[in-house]
Amino acid sequence: MFTGIIRDVGRVIEVIDLGFPVGKRIAIVTKLAKTQFEMGCSVACNGVCLTVVGMLDVPSTSETILEFDVGPETIERTTYAMLAKGLAVNLEPALRVGDSLGGHELTGHVDQTGTVVSLERTQDSDFWRLTLSLDLTGRAWCMPQGSVAIEGTSLTLAKIETKGETFQLEIMLVPHTMSNTRLGDLVPGSLVNVEFDSKVKTIVETIKSILPHVLKSNP
Repeated sequence: MFTGIIRDVGRVIEVIDLGFPVGKRIAIVTKLAKTQFEMGCSVACNGVCLTVVGMLDVPSTSETILEFDVGPETIERTTYAMLAKGLAVNLEPALRVGDSLGGHELTGHVDQTGTVVSLERTQDSDFWRLTLSLDLTGRAWCMPQGSVAIEGTSLTLAKIETKGETFQLEIMLVPHTMSNTRLGDLVPGSLVNVEFDSKVKTIVETIKSILPHVLKSNP
């Protein structure tokens, strides 16, 4: 489980193509201490839950190198098909008992990728407005002032607008978010990993599954 509160922005230092149907092995360097991880633990990397398969201290810089295996389904469902050396990565280790519960509950299971329409600084302020275009299948899981995770970052929805077979989300980004995540690197056309609020998804899908039976029983 994760909360969407980014702990560090790491950097991809190696991508090894293991071939189909195996996937890829990636290495990410982070300022987080090695003691915060263990073999087999889960880490959200740009919102994708991955398992640590290798760790290495870098004494000269006090950094840690983490290795992950990425399977073909993850590559297909996320932005990981475009993963490359040098890419910034939002990192959040899995919650431990006693950790602060900020943000909102995340699983690290990406629902779809979205496309950045615009990222614009609001007039006379340090706030930014991010607009994304997404497939209409996720529209039912969004509500004004609800939560969504973009690249693993917990954010609040400011505006939702349906546009034919797609819909757009508008999100306000505060200066802290811009300075402490990779969202400031986004440009129009960038693809991002999106995870909708799991509680909303559960409610919506449960109602959708039982409503036809209720209406049939009570015409």
